[in-house]
Amino acid sequence: MINGLTLGLAGMNRYARMFDRAAEQVVRAGMRNANPAIEAEDSGENSNAGGAVSPPDDLIRSMVDMMMAQRLFIASLHVTQAEDKMMETAVNIAAKK
Repeated sequence: MINGLTLGLAGMNRYARMFDRAAEQVVRAGMRNANPAIEAEDSGENSNAGGAVSPPDDLIRSMVDMMMAQRLFIASLHVTQAEDKMMETAVNIAAKK
């Protein structure tokens, strides 16, 4: 029988790894696209006169993956906490009998 603690902990492990992979992708995306404003300046391009550079799609996707992993981790944590609370309540009820 699989209980809430097992499911919650498995989810927390899974989503911690997912978060780490997404963080690595953010770093790689940042390194691949390091200082695009400097590259545009060197090539004579002036596509964005305000100086702001829009982030690349892979960086945005990786950031979204990180946020999703964080929220899924928290949801798994709540499953674990709920199971812990239920077990505590069951023990207290059994102790009173």
